[in-house]
Amino acid sequence: MKGYHKLQNIRKKPVHKPKSTTPNKIEFLLLGIISYYKLPFKYTGNGTYYIENKNPDFVSLETGKIIELFGKYWHKDINEPSERTTLFKSFGFDTLIIYDTELTAKNLGRVINKMIQFSRR
Repeated sequence: MKGYHKLQNIRKKPVHKPKSTTPNKIEFLLLGIISYYKLPFKYTGNGTYYIENKNPDFVSLETGKIIELFGKYWHKDINEPSERTTLFKSFGFDTLIIYDTELTAKNLGRVINKMIQFSRR
C-alpha cells in the first residue's frame, strides 16, 4: 500500500516476548522461498516489528503486505486468523495466511505460486 515505505515500526508494548529470536524450520523454508524468488518480505517474527501487540512473521513495508505462518502448535485459536487480518487491515496491510499443513512436498508449488501472486497484486 502506498505510503507504508515511510512507516516506521508501529509498536505498542508487546503482551509477551517472541518465543524465539531465530526462525523455526518452517519459517526458514518460507525465508528460502522469499529469497529465491526475490519477494519483498523481511522476517520480523523475531520481535523486530509489532502492529499493536501482534508480531507478524514477514512484513513488506514497501507493498503494505504481511505473510503470517500459522502452525498447529502456536495458533490453536480458530478465530485468530480473522482477528489478525482485521487488525493488520486497519493499519492498511493486506495479509496472506499460510498454514503449516499446506507446506507439504505435494503442495509446495501451490504455496509458492500463492506467495508470488500475493506479492504482485
